[in-house]
Amino acid sequence: MSKEFILLLASYFLIVPSVIGTGYLFVNLTNLKKNNFSYGYLGIIGCFFLILYSYISHFFISHSLIHNSMLIFIGIISFLILLRKEFRRKEIIILSIVFSILYISFLCYKTNDDFPYYHFAYTYYLNQNPIILGIG
Repeated sequence: MSKEFILLLASYFLIVPSVIGTGYLFVNLTNLKKNNFSYGYLGIIGCFFLILYSYISHFFISHSLIHNSMLIFIGIISFLILLRKEFRRKEIIILSIVFSILYISFLCYKTNDDFPYYHFAYTYYLNQNPIILGIG
C-alpha cells in the first residue's frame, strides 16, 4: 500500500468522527435539547456548522493545513467526550458500515474529468488566500 492511500484512509475515517464531534460541541454550546440527537443528526449539525464557519472565517484567515488540522483535532476530542458520556454501540456499527461502503465506492468510481482543470484550481485558491472575491 502506498503512503498516499494510507493517508487518504486515515483522514477519511478521522473526519467522520470529527464532524460528529463538532456537531456535539455546537449542540452543547447552544444549549439545544441534546437527548433527541443521534450520531447522524449530530453529523448533519456538524456539517452545517462547519460550512457556516468556513464561509465566515475564510474572509479573515486562510484555511491552511494547521487551521484545518486544529478543527479536526477539536472535533475528535469532542467526539471522544461524547463517546465517554453516552456510548451507542449500534449507531457506531451502522455509521462504520455506511462510511466503509461509501469509501469503497469513492475508490471504485472515477472523479469528474474537469476536476484538475477547474475545481482543483479554485480549491487551491481558497486554501492559499484568505479573501477571494470575483473568482468563480
